[in-house]
Amino acid sequence: MIDLKDTRPHCSDLVRRASAVITRRDFRGSSTPLSVSRTRPPITPHGMHTGCSVKRRADTFASMTTPNRPVSLILDTDIGDDVDDVFALLLAVRDPAYDLRAVTVVYGQVGARARLARHVLDLAGRPDIPVAIGSSASLAGPVNPGDRGNSMASADEVMPGSGSREWDDLGARIDPRTASELIIELVRNATVPPVLAAIGPLTNIAQVLTQAPDIATRVAALVIMGGRLGEGSDVGEHNLNMDPDAAAIVLGSTAPIRLGTFDVTRDAVLGHDDVERLRAGDLACQSAGDQLALYLRRRNRPETSMYDPAAMTLAINDDYLRTEMLDIALDVDVPGRKVITRVDAGLPGAVKMQTSIAIDVPAFHAHLMNTITGTPASE
Repeated sequence: MIDLKDTRPHCSDLVRRASAVITRRDFRGSSTPLSVSRTRPPITPHGMHTGCSVKRRADTFASMTTPNRPVSLILDTDIGDDVDDVFALLLAVRDPAYDLRAVTVVYGQVGARARLARHVLDLAGRPDIPVAIGSSASLAGPVNPGDRGNSMASADEVMPGSGSREWDDLGARIDPRTASELIIELVRNATVPPVLAAIGPLTNIAQVLTQAPDIATRVAALVIMGGRLGEGSDVGEHNLNMDPDAAAIVLGSTAPIRLGTFDVTRDAVLGHDDVERLRAGDLACQSAGDQLALYLRRRNRPETSMYDPAAMTLAINDDYLRTEMLDIALDVDVPGRKVITRVDAGLPGAVKMQTSIAIDVPAFHAHLMNTITGTPASE
C-alpha cells in the first residue's frame, strides 16, 4: 500500500541535531536569533525498527487512562477539507479509550464544518456530543474563499445540501456557545483534566489561551497535529501555516504539548481497498467510505495520509506514535504565512514538547480500521 521512498535510519539517528543560527519572526513582529537545527535525519517512514531501544518517557499517559477511566477529550477540527479529520472523529467516538466531550470547528467554512461534524456524530449514534462553531478567520484576518484548506473537498457531495431541511436541522442543533466558550467551560468544570486535541489550524486554541490563560495548566495535555521536521521542513506544515500568529501563541504556551508531526503521521494511509471495507459497514462507516472515495477522486491519488487520527492517539499513549521530549523552535513568518518547526539544541527560545519520531504503520492501520468498522479485516 505504501511506496517505500526513504532509507530507514536507525532509531538512534532520529533526534541527532546540527546547530545553526536563524532568525525567528514571532507574532509580535520582533526578531530573535535562535540556535536551531537546519537538518534532521528522515523519520522512520514505514513502521518502527526492530532491535531499537528508544526509551519511553515517564510522562506518558499510563496514569491517565485505565480500562475503567477513558481519557476525556475535546476535539478541535477543520473537518471537511482533507478527509483525515472524519476518521479522527469516528475513532474518538468508537474507541472506548476516549470519552469525547465536545467537538469544535475552525477555519473558513465553519458553518459547513460544524454541520458535517454534527452529521457524522448523528450517524455514529452520538447526538449527545455538542458541536460548536469557532473562528472562520485567522488571527491576522479573514480567510479568502480560495485559500488552501478553505474547502469541503471531502464532504460537499456526501452531506446534506445547503438550504435543505436536513441542513437546517443540523444547523439548529449546533451548540450556541462559541468554540472558545465551550472549551473554557468544559475544561474549568472538569473533575478530571481533559485532553485538548487540535487537528486543524490553531486559531481557536490561541483564542482560548488568550482569553483564559489558566487553561494551559488545567488540561492534561494539548495534543497537536502540526509541524514538520527533517526533509521538506522549510515549507512548513498546513495547520501551523494557516495561522502563524496562533501557532506562535499555542506552541509558546505553558501547556503540556504532545506533537504529532507531518513527517511521521503522513506514513499512515487509507486507500481504495479501505473504501470498500468501510462501505460494507454501518451508516457512519458508509459515510466515511464515501468521503474517502470522493477525496481520493478529487486529489487523483490512490491513497491519502491519516495525519489527524494518528496524531490524536497521543492523547492515550505511545502505542502507535513513538515520541521523545525535544526542544522545538519556530521560525514564524506571518506575512508569508509559514511556520518552520526545528529541533533546537536547548538554547533560549525553544520549547520542550513530546514530539513524534516514528510510527508503527501496520498496527495503527489495523487499530483505526478495526475500531471504526467494529470488525477485524479478516472477517
